[in-house]
Amino acid sequence: MIAVATLYAPIVLALSYFFDATQIGVALFFFSALNIVFLKIYKSSKQSFFLPFVVLFCSIFAFLSKKIEALQYAPLLVSIGFLLLFIVYSIQKKSIPLEATIKFRKKELTESEKIFLLRSHNWWLLTLAVNTALHIYFIALGDMALWVVYASIGWYLLFGASITVNIIIGKLVVQKNSI
Repeated sequence: MIAVATLYAPIVLALSYFFDATQIGVALFFFSALNIVFLKIYKSSKQSFFLPFVVLFCSIFAFLSKKIEALQYAPLLVSIGFLLLFIVYSIQKKSIPLEATIKFRKKELTESEKIFLLRSHNWWLLTLAVNTALHIYFIALGDMALWVVYASIGWYLLFGASITVNIIIGKLVVQKNSI
């Protein structure tokens, strides 16, 4: 899924040199529908369907509107989806980083680690909000090349920097509270 998300914007850009929005919309609709069928056949998790449905939705809009810009909304909608998920967890007073760490970590978390992970949910909420704002900015800018750079690798850089800062702060906070 990450490879597809990374290649989506460059593929849209490359196709836009040779085809119009309706043709690209039809092609992406076909590939998204095929992807959904394969996910259904292989009984994939519900989360696996999110990206193909977003691309399917945007491809329909590109076909109907005859505008290539409709295809630029797919990464934005994915970003909004993750932002909304984090908002729902916040409303429920839950933490995705805490739950994910508990699920995948083998050893027991200390109390200071649990508190930090609970609070780091807000850090990721902020990161997702910035990511969504940057997607909106690059779409509004109207420069397809800049949009491609951000939608394919820019957001990875944002999340890489964010996780690095989060880990450093986590180590410092947990160490301080462990002393």
